Amino acid sequence: MTTNTGTTIIMRMLFPLLWMLCTLTAHAQTPDSLVSVRARWCKGDTMRYQYEQAQFQVSHRDTLCTDYSCQTMTFVVCDSTDRGYLLEYVPELTASKSPADTARQALRSQFVSELNRLHVRFRTDRNGTVEHIDNWRQLRDSLQACLGRTLDQTYDAGAGALMPRNRLEALLRMEFATEENLRNSLEELDLLFGLHGIAAPVGQQALHPTADYPTEGTITASYGPYGRQGYARDYSLLIQSRTQVPAAEAKGMADQMMDIVMADDLIGRVNHLLGGSNDDLLLNNTEEYHYFFNGWPCMVMRQQNITYGAAKTIKMKRVEWTHRSWTEPSADLQQEKNM
Repeated sequence: MTTNTGTTIIMRMLFPLLWMLCTLTAHAQTPDSLVSVRARWCKGDTMRYQYEQAQFQVSHRDTLCTDYSCQTMTFVVCDSTDRGYLLEYVPELTASKSPADTARQALRSQFVSELNRLHVRFRTDRNGTVEHIDNWRQLRDSLQACLGRTLDQTYDAGAGALMPRNRLEALLRMEFATEENLRNSLEELDLLFGLHGIAAPVGQQALHPTADYPTEGTITASYGPYGRQGYARDYSLLIQSRTQVPAAEAKGMADQMMDIVMADDLIGRVNHLLGGSNDDLLLNNTEEYHYFFNGWPCMVMRQQNITYGAAKTIKMKRVEWTHRSWTEPSADLQQEKNM
């Protein structure tokens, strides 16, 4: 679960779902020339993953890790119907380090603890696309209740000079104020199930995004196992893209972010520093998605390199399976597994 406050809200605007246009060509392809991300799960299926997040700041030749966390995630299929699947998700935090942000570290620990206690029960369609979180109101109420307590204990009064607590708390409450916001804040669900329901031609295709900013990239789809415990009919998608946001619009985004999160008396000073910048904002994204033949993810990785002038930030998210327990698949799926 993310706790990136205002930065998260702004940055989500910059990464459109470039690969969705690949579905436009699906009707003209034969099954063997397509990679279709589709769930073929059974009641009782269980998957366990390790989920790592890290953020780095690069300055000249120095690279500093500013945030890191690691957690285990368990997913169990509680029911399978003609309309889709009901799953239960249980996370457990195993490591967390934010050297310059003790409040973020404490909030992450508390939020994951609440999700572990309550479990996240969500529904997907037949393809595995997440549609609904059954207990989102219970999760919202619990997270809101622990938010104030955690900030009381960890929020540094000195940090208020940069980001007033009332603004920080308001932004965090927005993260789970509605079911849609809560689902978006659970980025691990998007990592694992965000591509379910799409189809892409085998081979490399150019992306044709509808973004407002100049973007170029490719999507490469292929069949084959990931690692030694995979199967011949496993499949993968590799997405690489580069987006360039013009300097004037990048400055406008920075202004918007500062207005949301920063203390008023500092905005003018930072604006003065950014005012002379003629640099475009460059976003280089690499995304790897590897799936078992039955649609369970086996490894997912997203890396974002964000460059603005002399400042460079690298964000990495990586999920890899550590345990699997599947109900015996149907005969046709068993045959596909062994092809």
